[in-house]
Amino acid sequence: MKKILLFFTLIQLLVVSSCSSFIADEEVQKLKVYESDNGSYQEYVLLEETVRNGMVLAKGERVRILIVTDDEWIKVYAYRSSEDLLKSVRFLVLHMFNDDFPDSKFDREKFDLELGKIVAKAGASDKKKKPAATKKKKSKTR
Repeated sequence: MKKILLFFTLIQLLVVSSCSSFIADEEVQKLKVYESDNGSYQEYVLLEETVRNGMVLAKGERVRILIVTDDEWIKVYAYRSSEDLLKSVRFLVLHMFNDDFPDSKFDREKFDLELGKIVAKAGASDKKKKPAATKKKKSKTR
């Protein structure tokens, strides 16, 4: 009887451990901030040209992203910011597997690094530094 109980316990542990995702549900929710923040879609600038089936997303084009996750991978799609999500043509711009991460566990820093090679937040590089204001000295007249 003990052997049977031990056998079923081992089977249950194997099933539970094999069904675990490399990315936690909390992290999936945090990744949604890349798509939209406070109900408005985030815009990005594409850092490299992307070609899929003869269609092109040009470098420098403003895009929005869509993040899709599974038990073993994470995909990032980009689409033109002028298009509605449901009507858009989406381009796969990043596809990472659990093997791409240390210890097959999702690492936000590694993901950010890879995503940063493909897109940059719109407006981040558009803002130019204003020159420092110079004070004019009043000339004294005698």
